[in-house]
Amino acid sequence: MVAEGLQLLHYLNPVPVCEQTQLNTPVFKSNVSIHRCDTIRLQMSGAAICRMAFEGKKAEFIAAVNNDTRVLTTKDEDDRQPLHWACSGSHPEIVEFILAQQPPVDVNAADDSGWTPLHIAASVGNEGIVRQLLVKHANPTNTTDSKQTPLHYAASKNHLPVSKLLLEHGADANARDNTGASPLHRAAIKGHTAMCKALIAGGASVNALDRTKSTALHLAVSEEHGELAVELITAHRADASVRNVDEQSALDLASARIRALLLPHLQDGNP
Repeated sequence: MVAEGLQLLHYLNPVPVCEQTQLNTPVFKSNVSIHRCDTIRLQMSGAAICRMAFEGKKAEFIAAVNNDTRVLTTKDEDDRQPLHWACSGSHPEIVEFILAQQPPVDVNAADDSGWTPLHIAASVGNEGIVRQLLVKHANPTNTTDSKQTPLHYAASKNHLPVSKLLLEHGADANARDNTGASPLHRAAIKGHTAMCKALIAGGASVNALDRTKSTALHLAVSEEHGELAVELITAHRADASVRNVDEQSALDLASARIRALLLPHLQDGNP
């Protein structure tokens, strides 16, 4: 249902396991509806203040907050607050201003899909904003409605410094989304070799199974990521004999090219 006034498009579209989530630029309509309070003075709409935060209009944003600090906790139609949108637009100066206000805003506030500001900053890949939020006790283990953590998104989008920072602050390298995928699954299907190394160093189980009983090796092989597949086997002892729900091993999924890469590192299909 489309509400009147400013319409902010979702930056999250639920996606199948291991597929990259897209963060879309919000589209604003011009027919802004301004609500009047009982005293007849103009009241800043949630969408309007969120737009300022997203577009980085710092002077206008600060003026609006100084006029009425309640705008910091107003929400758009998808329950996002200005902090969500400042993170989405990658504006650390506005994030800093918001986080410095008293009383403090809820740094872990979730929108109607369960996204917190930290999810957004991690998905965008802004290391500075991620650090700002973590300093203010943003929880790196919070999950969206699809059970994805900030680390799932950082891993999928290959934001390596962000992922390392999240791990340093207690992110769970073995967290599972509602399809059973860990951040390692998300990174492996994209072929992010350095990311997979960092996740395993941070405690990720190399042979963890998703709901299809697929390992990171299954996914790397199925997507033709030969370098990563060899790395998983030789450096991290990924088990090539594990069979998925269709009773297929990683070798069963391998093309002739990938099989030729893997066989020298295997004995009877095993490391």
